[in-house]
Amino acid sequence: MSVIDFSRKPKFMKLRTKIALSITILVIVLLSSVTFIIQATLSAELLAGIDQSLKLSATQLVAMVEIEDGRLHLEERDDGHMNAPLEGDDILRLVSVDGNVIDSRGVAEVAVDMSTPSDLLRFETLSANVAGHTTRLRLATIPVYDEEQANKLIAYLQVGKSLEPTFQALRRTRNLFALLLPICFILAGMASYILATRALAPIEKIRLEAANTSIERLNDGMKVEDLPDDEAGRLARTFDAMLKRIGASFFRQKRFTADASHELRTPLSIIRGISEVALSKPRTEEEYTTALQTILKETGSMTRLIGDLLFLARSDSDRLCLEIEEIDLQEFFSAIVEDYFSDTECSLDLQLEAQVRILMDKDRFLQVVMNLLDNCKLHAPESDVKISGIAIGETVQITVSDNGPGIEPHHLAHLTERFYRVDSSRKRDSFSSSGLGLAIALEIMQAHGGDLKVGSVLGEGTTVVLEIPRA
Repeated sequence: MSVIDFSRKPKFMKLRTKIALSITILVIVLLSSVTFIIQATLSAELLAGIDQSLKLSATQLVAMVEIEDGRLHLEERDDGHMNAPLEGDDILRLVSVDGNVIDSRGVAEVAVDMSTPSDLLRFETLSANVAGHTTRLRLATIPVYDEEQANKLIAYLQVGKSLEPTFQALRRTRNLFALLLPICFILAGMASYILATRALAPIEKIRLEAANTSIERLNDGMKVEDLPDDEAGRLARTFDAMLKRIGASFFRQKRFTADASHELRTPLSIIRGISEVALSKPRTEEEYTTALQTILKETGSMTRLIGDLLFLARSDSDRLCLEIEEIDLQEFFSAIVEDYFSDTECSLDLQLEAQVRILMDKDRFLQVVMNLLDNCKLHAPESDVKISGIAIGETVQITVSDNGPGIEPHHLAHLTERFYRVDSSRKRDSFSSSGLGLAIALEIMQAHGGDLKVGSVLGEGTTVVLEIPRA
């Protein structure tokens, strides 16, 4: 009983073999077509040459027709030959109007067919019997007129030439092609396989490099500098760039996961520690209240962090839902800044162009502004905050700046990265940052077709510029 192994994968033809086979088949078709065209052209040219020769001979030999005693016959020259000598299977004969052979020269025997008489020179290919064997004959028929009887049609002169020499030449040509074509096919197959191998060498290199590249080495990329600047080489470089992007994304995700775990672990550890201390022995009401307030604060921090993480997850998966509406900047900032700055030492200078309106999701725009103001409160608690807004073409530029301590230049390029903080010590206080504020603000701005840019001068302050579509 035979058993079929379904686990075995089917074998597929290699790409280089497919390419080589396709090129070989194409070469076979092209060479076969060229051979056919050459054969047909050569045959037509040879036949045309025979017809031209027969026409010339027939025109000259019409003068050999004589009438003696009322009978037609072919004149014999003094040397015993006609104007055009006959060779082998050639034929020359005089045929009456009713189809009877009056006189003939040559050894070929061919049937007379005058069923379609013509007043013009005509050509036809017939079968002839020569010495017991059949051969093909090209026959030219030209009418003969009697000038003394007002050009009356009196007979037909037929000149025939054997096609056997022509057919032999065509057969030799065909045999030569039959000998050369297989050699050409073999050479084409070998050449196409070599060319396909060389053309696919960059792809094979990509395969080997990809097979030997681990997750940790994705950022290193592949060695593609020495590849040629053709389609395969460009494919290899594109694939290399894609691997680097995947590697960068992987490491960002890895760092994001580690940072998120750390940020969630810290408040959980605080909550657990406070709970264990509170339960270790009886406490006063004031101590329990203090412990519960700390737990509540840390729970709120966790809630905000989880909300930020969910927002970023939705943003990454393009599932961010926006409700776009027109927002009057003057009304918007007047409603929030007074309450926000009432309990801080920061002073606010609000300079907004009149009647400026933007197109944004109001809740998301509020989230962006609050993140920026939180950064001012956290990093420059005693600074002067200036908010300005001006319309420039189809966009509105909103600037939030402070005169705080500023940020060192090497930090600026990373400020919008997730969990990136200027203070890497991860100290926690009553108002600590998770490092997600500017990252979330940038995601929101880009989702609205806008942008966020950060500039800072150490010792002079920090400026954040928002570019928003104008209503």
